[in-house]
Amino acid sequence: MAWKKDSRIRDAYLACESKGEHERLTTFLKLTYTSTRTGLHIILIAAEMAPVAKVGGLGDVITGLGKALQRKGHLVEIVLPKYDYIQYDLIADLKALDVVIESYFDGQLFRNKIWVGTIEGLPVYLIEPHHPAKFFWRGTYYGEHDDFKRFSFFSRAALELLYEAGKRPDIIHCHDWQTTFVVWTKSYLLKSCCLMVIDF
Repeated sequence: MAWKKDSRIRDAYLACESKGEHERLTTFLKLTYTSTRTGLHIILIAAEMAPVAKVGGLGDVITGLGKALQRKGHLVEIVLPKYDYIQYDLIADLKALDVVIESYFDGQLFRNKIWVGTIEGLPVYLIEPHHPAKFFWRGTYYGEHDDFKRFSFFSRAALELLYEAGKRPDIIHCHDWQTTFVVWTKSYLLKSCCLMVIDF
């Protein structure tokens, strides 16, 4: 069942190439809200994912957990930052959406470009901030003087993406300290009830 859902998501990406923003969102929402869906809708928000953006064990956990949940029949989607040196050749069907998500940060609204693709059969959203600090265009994943700002921006933008796309997941799973900021803004953006899981 999991492979059927994955192929439907991939087919939807390809079919939406010439559609407008509203039609694309409607197409993806139909995949999420079907009466035949037996598994849960789980969104993983993380700073790493093997093999495209991996520093340590977190990247392996995201990919392994996503695949395991998918094999159990759950609809799994992953949200990551779009780093400048991600291994893009390992992302299938990578495309920029015609959707721009704005997120409020540090007293201002900033635009974010959204990319979609699949990594080892898992649907992935990559968030590319259009912020003057170039948060994820620095040739490194971690260790910057403003990591707190970088990942709080990403966390907020990830929730804005879910909100604007009309997603109502059963579970939002936040991984490691980089995505703990999601918790503080979740109730404001996603008013529907869902389970929030954070692990360190």
